[in-house]
Amino acid sequence: MKSLKRVMLPIVFLCVCLLCACGEKKPEEAAPTATPAPTATPTPLPEYKEYDYVEGKFTVTLPYEAEEPTEKESYLEFTDPDGKWTMTLAPITAGQLSNRITELEYAQNAREGGAKQVKTEETTISGMNAIVFSSNLDEAKNGPDQTAVYLGSGEYAAILKYEDHYVGNWDGLKIEVKTTERFDDIYTVMEDKLIQTVMKGIKFQEGIEYEEVTAKGISVKLPTRWQGREYAEFFVNGKIHCAYEGNLNIQIVHFPDAKKNAERKADGEIKETDVGESHYYVACRREEGDITLYRDLTDQYILSILVSIPDCLEEELWKFLDREEMKTLLESLEIDLEQLEEEQQDNGGYEKNGYEELSGYTGEGTELVLPSSIEDTVMNGVARLAFKDNTKITSVEVPEGMRYIDVSAFEGCTGLKKITLPDSLTWIGGYAFSGCTSLETVVFGNQAVEIDGSAFRDCVALRDVELPASENYLWDSAFSGAGAGGYIHIGDGSTVKGCCFMDTGFEEAVFGKECIFEGFGTFSGSKIKKITLGEGITELPSAFASFCDNLEQVDMPESLTKIPDDCFSASPKMEKEQ
Repeated sequence: MKSLKRVMLPIVFLCVCLLCACGEKKPEEAAPTATPAPTATPTPLPEYKEYDYVEGKFTVTLPYEAEEPTEKESYLEFTDPDGKWTMTLAPITAGQLSNRITELEYAQNAREGGAKQVKTEETTISGMNAIVFSSNLDEAKNGPDQTAVYLGSGEYAAILKYEDHYVGNWDGLKIEVKTTERFDDIYTVMEDKLIQTVMKGIKFQEGIEYEEVTAKGISVKLPTRWQGREYAEFFVNGKIHCAYEGNLNIQIVHFPDAKKNAERKADGEIKETDVGESHYYVACRREEGDITLYRDLTDQYILSILVSIPDCLEEELWKFLDREEMKTLLESLEIDLEQLEEEQQDNGGYEKNGYEELSGYTGEGTELVLPSSIEDTVMNGVARLAFKDNTKITSVEVPEGMRYIDVSAFEGCTGLKKITLPDSLTWIGGYAFSGCTSLETVVFGNQAVEIDGSAFRDCVALRDVELPASENYLWDSAFSGAGAGGYIHIGDGSTVKGCCFMDTGFEEAVFGKECIFEGFGTFSGSKIKKITLGEGITELPSAFASFCDNLEQVDMPESLTKIPDDCFSASPKMEKEQ
């Protein structure tokens, strides 16, 4: 029993310990400590923003907090939140840049009497050359006790000139700032953050935009800024707007030889160049500031491309042909010869242009009676160069209804002997019959006519010029170098300009009542023998009949009171009479 007891007691003790251990409550575990969430850093606001002005082809930079501008019909408008100023940005239409500058110059001059701190300066704004006009209103001259000299305020106006920067079809940008209060200082206002940000941060959308321009028979690509348009049939016109200002004419001309025309027009040597398969002859006229490319189209027609940039140096004119705009023009140019040939058909060889003029003749006739209409279109007159250098024609009758003969229309027609003009004709252009060395007779109408300079120059066979109507107008050198004996009769009240009959071969001249002589050297160097001056003529010009070896008699009216000392100088027989 004792041994069993000794064994059982340890076992019981062990069981009790185990029961205690199993029934003991576990201590609660400590909750894990939470890691605090990181504090979010606020995103900084941008300092600037941009506003796209689609119409004007530019983007303006603004302070981020600034209000966006208001788009008006033709400009952007910015307004000061404090109401101290307004600012406008207005794109300038192509061709209007010089007008906008002139307007501001005029306004600046008008303000000077009532303004102070008046400034005009050239500068650069957002990469563009600019001219700036600014001034403040002078309170001392415009105060309550003064009559207002100028009803305005402090003003700042800048014209940005795009020049060779092509920004759509615009020529520039006008920026204008005005103070709201009349006597606030404009120069202080111009330091405003919004104004300064805009002025310094205009981004222009640059690049040449082209458009196809067509006229009958012609298709070409020109910069939209050059304002290309159909001027007439076979004639495209454009206005050059870039660093240069000028005109562009592309036309098909009735003339049989491109090279000859270039040589006739050029001041010096012509140049030749090829564009694709087309060969051009290039003539430059330094004094006129133009350069022309000529190209043969058919045996009767040439293409003429005139670039006219007044006051441009010759070197710059030649460089202009290398510009991208001119290369694109020449490479894109297409001529429809079929339309040209259609014009020549079924009109008896006579051609017309878009001005309702008779513009050429491809027939073989020699004695011509010009048509008064072509294809039911009444002809206004004979176009320039229409018959130039046609050596086959011998006589021409111009029909009633035609009003003029344009420049060089019959120049160089060396076979022409007689021309008959209608009463309706009132104007003969310069060089119209120049060099018609066989022309003997011109029958003028019974209405007053204006004859431009050199119209009958070197018509050495011409005799008996009769202008019976009153109040004709004869320009300088109209008959210079013409005449082979015979007489001149000029109607009452006509005006005769300088050198009109210089170096002529006419022998007698009769001037009607109250004719007017202007200029000098009317008959200088001529073969005139006798001059009769009508009553009412009051004075003669300087060197009126100087160097006239054959002059024997001048019948003068009592009304003549002014005769210059050199009136008959170097005319030996008249000097003796004087």
